[in-house]
Amino acid sequence: MHLASAGLYDDQAIGCYCTGLMATRADAGAQAGISPPEPDLTPQQMIDRAIALRTLLSEQSAETELRTYPSDEIHRASMDAGFYRCYIPRRYGGYEFGAPTFMRVVQELARGDVSAGWCIALAAAHALQIASWWPEQAQEEIFGYGDMRCAAASAMHQPALTSPRASSWTTRMNVGAPNS
Repeated sequence: MHLASAGLYDDQAIGCYCTGLMATRADAGAQAGISPPEPDLTPQQMIDRAIALRTLLSEQSAETELRTYPSDEIHRASMDAGFYRCYIPRRYGGYEFGAPTFMRVVQELARGDVSAGWCIALAAAHALQIASWWPEQAQEEIFGYGDMRCAAASAMHQPALTSPRASSWTTRMNVGAPNS
């Protein structure tokens, strides 16, 4: 199968190629009960938000480099802009944008500060793997709060903490990456 025809490079094809694998039940959205904060937000509007944040990223670039992660102000601006929701399925309050939109957002953020762009991308990108490959029960428990950020970690710095909605799928880990 040709990748372009599969929807992999087309934001109009349900958001991204993998979202076809995500939707397994017709009533999943009703069960989750979460809608995107701005259901009519377009990919271009999301990209424009990243462009608008470049000045702040650039201004704080030196401090971000010393600290090794973006400031709380940058994190809050990223949350308000919806960057962490790019790959989260719509039925869980995300925007379900495709890879082209996400990569453009990251590219524009990196033009302000490469390190901050990288950190924001890491915290947001892993929603794609969860939404694409994990069973629906896991998705419900992970995305069901309406907020999910997950930077990959090669080793935990502290033991994992069980969340209030504890199950075999949900834990909170301190991986040494604030805001993820």
